[in-house]
Amino acid sequence: MKKSSLKLMVLLGLCISGILFSCNNEKNLSEPVKGNLQKFEDYKIFGKAHNELLSHANDHFIVTRSNNNMSLEDGLQYLANFQKEHVNEMSIDDEAKALLKAGLDEYKDFYAQDQLYNMSLLSTRSSSEGLLKDKIGQIYEAGVIDHFEHDGLLTLCDASLANYNGELSVAEFKAIIADLITKWEAQHYTEESKYGRTLAIALSVSESSMDWWSENTVETRALPLWVGADIIGAVLGAASSVVNQLVLSDNEFSWTSLGWQTVSGAAIGSTGVVTKVGKWISNLF
Repeated sequence: MKKSSLKLMVLLGLCISGILFSCNNEKNLSEPVKGNLQKFEDYKIFGKAHNELLSHANDHFIVTRSNNNMSLEDGLQYLANFQKEHVNEMSIDDEAKALLKAGLDEYKDFYAQDQLYNMSLLSTRSSSEGLLKDKIGQIYEAGVIDHFEHDGLLTLCDASLANYNGELSVAEFKAIIADLITKWEAQHYTEESKYGRTLAIALSVSESSMDWWSENTVETRALPLWVGADIIGAVLGAASSVVNQLVLSDNEFSWTSLGWQTVSGAAIGSTGVVTKVGKWISNLF
């Protein structure tokens, strides 16, 4: 009974989010569009890169006697270095490679699933605390994202946590992401606008992630899979990039940096959930 009530509360919250998004859509659709529109297709490079990193870890990571006896700290760095080596072989430019590798180093602690979950557990709408929620609030207050993006990022977090708790299936999660993408497109963000980009990058990674997990796993009632680890990592990477740039860059902002920080955060979250990698990390504790 308790679990059913909790699931009802989660679904009710997502329904309320949908109503709020619909109101925002109606407001924006009534306004004239000036300039070329942003295209969601242009952001798919980030989702593609995420899936390539995840596939490489799934297909090529090998547990050996030497790496199985590492400390947790050394093990997390070992895994970051493993993925950084593959970044050098990816079909992206040198700036993207450098940014992606820097992000893998910065967020490596979140390869450990429990640490990523504990950080995000307090990041729901009802909590007054939580690193992730705080970061989303900071970039909203700084004017880097608008109200629609703010609510969209929180919806991704809510859905990720519901997925972790076994209350939201992969198919249901995919439907939420697809709905957010449709509503993002209805906002009619222009190329001249600073708004829309942060959420679009996170949604690109989220969509690609859901496709990857759908193709590479079998979800069962006995063992619910936390595919939302990717999305928590993506939102963390995006929000952290914005906050760091606002503090350090003297009002100069790089959307390229934000994009690849998002990918690195998501790749770390997802790699820690891959079965053989996750088991290996758990043995290091």
